[in-house]
Amino acid sequence: MSVETLSLKLGSFGVSESQLEQLSNHLDNARRFVYPIDPGLESGLVWLKESLASSMDEEEGALLYGIVENNKPDPEVEYIEQGYDSCQSHRKLSKIAGEAILLGGLIYEASLLGINLGVEESKEHVESSLSVDPKDGQKLAAIAKKYGAKQDFIFPGVTPSSSDTESLEDLAVFSLTGNPRTSVRTITGVGGLRHDKDWNYAVDFATFVKLKVSEDKRYYPGIGIFYLLLHSDIDYIPVLAKLKEGNPNAYGEILRFGEAIKSAQKQEFSGVSVLCGAYLAPWAEMKSAQGFLSDDRIELADSFHSPSYEFAILKSLFEQLASGRMPDIDVLSEQLSKLKKELGYSWSFNSSIHLPWTAELAGLSNDLIGVITNKLGDNCIRYGVGYNGKSIEIREYRFGSNRRFPYGLTNQVAYKVIMYENSDCFEGSSSSFMLGPKHPMWAAIKAQGFMKTALKHLSSL
Repeated sequence: MSVETLSLKLGSFGVSESQLEQLSNHLDNARRFVYPIDPGLESGLVWLKESLASSMDEEEGALLYGIVENNKPDPEVEYIEQGYDSCQSHRKLSKIAGEAILLGGLIYEASLLGINLGVEESKEHVESSLSVDPKDGQKLAAIAKKYGAKQDFIFPGVTPSSSDTESLEDLAVFSLTGNPRTSVRTITGVGGLRHDKDWNYAVDFATFVKLKVSEDKRYYPGIGIFYLLLHSDIDYIPVLAKLKEGNPNAYGEILRFGEAIKSAQKQEFSGVSVLCGAYLAPWAEMKSAQGFLSDDRIELADSFHSPSYEFAILKSLFEQLASGRMPDIDVLSEQLSKLKKELGYSWSFNSSIHLPWTAELAGLSNDLIGVITNKLGDNCIRYGVGYNGKSIEIREYRFGSNRRFPYGLTNQVAYKVIMYENSDCFEGSSSSFMLGPKHPMWAAIKAQGFMKTALKHLSSL
């Protein structure tokens, strides 16, 4: 796709040539992950074998591939969601490899707690029916330790769900011009709308972990620690029993965290739509926000990713303990306090920023959100949650570093709330108001995150 083509589509929005080229290059990169037609299971096996061979040591790749071969899935392919979805044949194979890594991850992280876990016990925890040789448990643990944070080599790519699916170029332009389309896997970099309600829900942190482990069977480094703390008596965890004697303050912090994750209130909202996308708001719209600038900020983006990075703190902590190093008590307290606060947030199980298996590919979903601007640097990001037939959106207007007039707008931010009373996908009739620090919704977002604030509000209507 050429910069000239994008210029024709976005030229009236004042996007600079350099940014148009950046967007064009991004989409050319993303296109490498698109399979126009599902290749089928046998071709998928060839892809997986090559990907493992090029990404892992020979013995490691052979082990994972052997597990996949011994647990071949049903070859039938069916796309029931709109836009771009995971390439189904590849995805089925990748899920098996990912489940094997999860089994190894649980074995490895159990060892950090001083717990000896074998393959069969790990399978019971994650409700796995995979056929895996028990003697391969430690090999899988080593694979999880080494590759758990970089599983992009088993990422399956995407396929258009129907012949009517728009091109990546069109999806990017639709989002940037304020009319985002539904896509399960958003790979344009500018975000968009996820409206496959049968598969999208928001849950508390602990429920997220349980579902990731038992249903999605997806390994994030540190998720095994959280899962085992959630299901174990802390006084019977060997490494913590030892810590209780050697560092009672650190033990107390972890004990209180363990109690918090077990007592956190369960929440689950099904049929949720989510919107997170870049938007080139016209000046008339930006202008209407200029009288509502705020020196304070609210964090909205955190509600639109899965809590993968949060687990890494736990893995790092218990790797320290397993090696005999004592954590800094102030750092430990601060980290666990932040995690405790987030236990009560609502987390999107299938976010609108939902392409990668791993952080290496996250840019295909979100690197250009808030980056594409007009020539003065102005842009807007749309954050929305739909539920119960209604939806709420916050638009974060960001005035650019090159804007000299009107005076005082340079690098300033303003927020607008839009309520759609008859739509759960952010369209149709609406009411709106500008949001500032004195509004109750501002305080609620600060305390519990945007996702939970929005869902509680929509549930009350």
